[in-house]
Amino acid sequence: MDTVRLAGKMTWQPVGGGQFEAGLSFENQSLFHPIVDRVMVDFDGQGGWSTVVGGNYRNLGGRPNGRTTNIDNEASLLEAFVMDRWQVADRWVMTLALQGVRADRDVRNTDVESGTLSNPSDTYTAINPRVGAIFNVTDEATLYANVSRLYEPPTNYQLQDNVAGGSVTLDALDGTVLEVGTRGSRSVGADDRWGWDVSVYYSEISDEILSVDDPLAPGTSLSTNVDKTVHAGLELLLDGSFDLGKSGALQPMVSFTVNHFEFDNDPVFSNNQLPVAPDYAVRGDLMYRSDSGWFAGPTFEVTGERFGDFANSYVIDDYALLGLRGGWSGRAWDFNAELGNVLDEKYVAYNTVRTIAPADAAILYPGAPRSVYVGVDWRF
Repeated sequence: MDTVRLAGKMTWQPVGGGQFEAGLSFENQSLFHPIVDRVMVDFDGQGGWSTVVGGNYRNLGGRPNGRTTNIDNEASLLEAFVMDRWQVADRWVMTLALQGVRADRDVRNTDVESGTLSNPSDTYTAINPRVGAIFNVTDEATLYANVSRLYEPPTNYQLQDNVAGGSVTLDALDGTVLEVGTRGSRSVGADDRWGWDVSVYYSEISDEILSVDDPLAPGTSLSTNVDKTVHAGLELLLDGSFDLGKSGALQPMVSFTVNHFEFDNDPVFSNNQLPVAPDYAVRGDLMYRSDSGWFAGPTFEVTGERFGDFANSYVIDDYALLGLRGGWSGRAWDFNAELGNVLDEKYVAYNTVRTIAPADAAILYPGAPRSVYVGVDWRF
């Protein structure tokens, strides 16, 4: 794949206050992807947000052997976002925001032999509001809450792989999410502090787009809308810095996530959990940072069980990893190195999803073994 991307962003801050941002990007991708058996793909563009022109070819010994499908896809996305904050009382701040979305999707696949045109095409528009409030408990701690509308139009890839086939389109995902949380920091002594950011969220979603098994080709996926799902969870971050005198400081950090993603009274899967997302995930490190700029310490990661199918019959085990990280930070140079998976544990890094996965389903991808990563940053 060859990719060229050009992007620009403008920020304007009027004298009277406020801020206006605008951006524009252009991306072109050229993909050559010979697939096993007798299918070859050779087209330009990523399918989701740009232009795709090309076709599918038969594969004969690694060489194109006749085009089977002409592809001419286009997609565009325009978003506008406005937000303001009002100091309604001494410690209270209200936030109001509004997002406008327009997404155009046009997928045109023409079968060369029959001339049959598959043309799922649609325009997706939405106005998405958000209302929130912030209460400053102290100068270092706040409570917050907000309600937002969720909206996500399908990509061209998803329209092209719609399980319904033909020129049938998919609906856009939409829903409502409620979030409540607190964030802040607290000084402990002259040079010590600890901080936190905790939030609980609950979202009800309609027409979430999920990948399901292709009934004509088991092991491959197609896209479909699911009537109702729930995404809820807890996200917590704790960090701190504790002075060790002239030698430096000890800086612990831990993040903890609890996931509750499930179908909502689905006619097929009832209230089963959605696959891929683990029950919980914990990550953290304990870094020693010297006054001269170098740092070092252990890292850890613990990931809970998750399912590999919508039927919740295929369970993927939890795992725990240990690592070491260190480096040095200067005015213009940063050096960092990491030893990952110190104990060389075997674990599943990610997986594909089946509707109902048998015990021998080939859906697991192994995580990296014991590995070393080294990097350098240079600022100029």
